[in-house]
Amino acid sequence: MTDLPEPLGAADGVRVDARADVRVDARAGAREGEGDAAASATEDFRTTLTQHEIVFRCPDPQHELVDVRLWYYLDLPLPDGRRGSQPPPPDHLQPVPGGWELRWPLAGLDLDRLEYEFTAGRSGHPEGPDGRERTMFPDPGNPLRVEGPFSGSSWLALPGYQQPEWLADERWPMVSQVVSVPALRSAEGAHGAEVGDSAEGVESVEGVQGADRAEGGVRPLDVEVWNPAWAVDQELPLLIAHDGPEFHRLGALTDAIAAFGAAGRLPALRVALLPPQWRTSTYAADPAYAAWLVEQAVPALREALPTRGRPILAGPSLGGLAALHAEWHHPGTFAGLLLLSGSFFMDEFDSHESGFVHWARLRGFIDEVYAVGLPPSRPAVALGWGTAEENRHNNLAMAARLEQLGLSVGRATRRDGHTFTCWRNLLDPLLPQLVAAAWPQEG
Repeated sequence: MTDLPEPLGAADGVRVDARADVRVDARAGAREGEGDAAASATEDFRTTLTQHEIVFRCPDPQHELVDVRLWYYLDLPLPDGRRGSQPPPPDHLQPVPGGWELRWPLAGLDLDRLEYEFTAGRSGHPEGPDGRERTMFPDPGNPLRVEGPFSGSSWLALPGYQQPEWLADERWPMVSQVVSVPALRSAEGAHGAEVGDSAEGVESVEGVQGADRAEGGVRPLDVEVWNPAWAVDQELPLLIAHDGPEFHRLGALTDAIAAFGAAGRLPALRVALLPPQWRTSTYAADPAYAAWLVEQAVPALREALPTRGRPILAGPSLGGLAALHAEWHHPGTFAGLLLLSGSFFMDEFDSHESGFVHWARLRGFIDEVYAVGLPPSRPAVALGWGTAEENRHNNLAMAARLEQLGLSVGRATRRDGHTFTCWRNLLDPLLPQLVAAAWPQEG
């Protein structure tokens, strides 16, 4: 995915919860003392959804803002899936009484939900382009908020969207513990990770998890591990998640496991939330990272936790690419791979990403997958992606390629973009299906 401007977080006081699609106070973000006025303005002039169109509205009665635009991170196709056969939907809002407005017809939108923000400038700021200083902000009249690095902080449920039923189901009680594993010692990771060099959006501080140095060496990496409360000391199968803390907080991975387990759809298992270390570099088909994962991290987790069988490795976006790369170059390590919107870049679909600093290494690995006659191993694989994201093309191609190589591949899509909510919604059915295929003895 392409580099993005950093979106502002949800306003102070807004509750963001990946475990449910939440509604918040429409007055959030107003300055102290202006709550009632802000609420009145947004009630009178706010984004609405009709039977045929989305009407985006940004309140600004005095038109103090300039060049107001809709910011969204989507690649919207025609219903037949063709790419580049239509111009993108317009993003400029037009001045109208009460503020700014933009209308999007629903026809042809391959979406059930939309994440977005507004971006605008103010006159009189010469340090900005064209004398303007731009900022990004959530939709003041839409109380729905979401958090994530790849999208805006406002969202809309479009006709046809239904949140997963398991969000309201009973769950196993889960408890966590922290396991320390040796941290990655990577000169490339330490020096090659800069904010903004990501192929798929804004990253947080890339080197935080692996760069802390203790006296005499690198500080161990702390990994949060969740267990069913009654099985802390039992021997259990293990699922390891790339982008683990974010997948837990924004993608509700642990909640899904607890809900599926309580419903009898999963066996008791542990999930290790592996934090990224210099993510942009190490997840981009880095041999040093794959070796560390297989030769140090996995053995350390297995030594600390009574583990049965080979683990499953999960990852979204670049984390999905890193999961496939690790098993490909260390075959037989993982019983299954859960790959969500993996960054399986191809020249045919993703040449706009060629400026990504690790493009050549990443593309070299993808070429390797397409060149072999036989796969190095045959783990169970599940792939899922959003129908309105750029990676949908290379994910569809990768699913077909792995099937051609004789692997068992499960697929699912959601009418969404490259978001943690999309990946949360893909966990059903992909995760129970993958666990059944990777660990048949646990059934």
